[in-house]
Amino acid sequence: MSRLLAPLGAVLLLPVLAGTAHAAPTASIKPVCDAATWSVSYTATSSGHGKRAAVEVRVDQSIVEEWADHGLGAAAMGEPRRERANGSGTWTERDRLVKGTGAPDEPRPYKRTYTLDLTVTEKGVQTKASGSCSLILR
Repeated sequence: MSRLLAPLGAVLLLPVLAGTAHAAPTASIKPVCDAATWSVSYTATSSGHGKRAAVEVRVDQSIVEEWADHGLGAAAMGEPRRERANGSGTWTERDRLVKGTGAPDEPRPYKRTYTLDLTVTEKGVQTKASGSCSLILR
């Protein structure tokens, strides 16, 4: 018998190839409030998806306006929509929420805060992120 063959009862270890795995998805949303133009934009990103994976995206927003003696708030849920991750498993969107024309004509101190909530769903798994920014008039 050849010396290259394993003796009876010996354990033969072979590598096991696993399927392609990717990191758990992450998400971020970064709103930007521009006081010079009184405008609001954002960049939303999620990564760790499968290549060209179908994802469902929703951006919710809430706005709180504050004056010296009182405040007022409103919220709106975004419409879920289908998007596709790129070849490296990342999805990105840049958008402008408010195209401002300058600060409002307000005689007292005023603050407007935008909060954006991002929800990205892939195969039933949700990943969430939140961000906010404020425009202030003194």
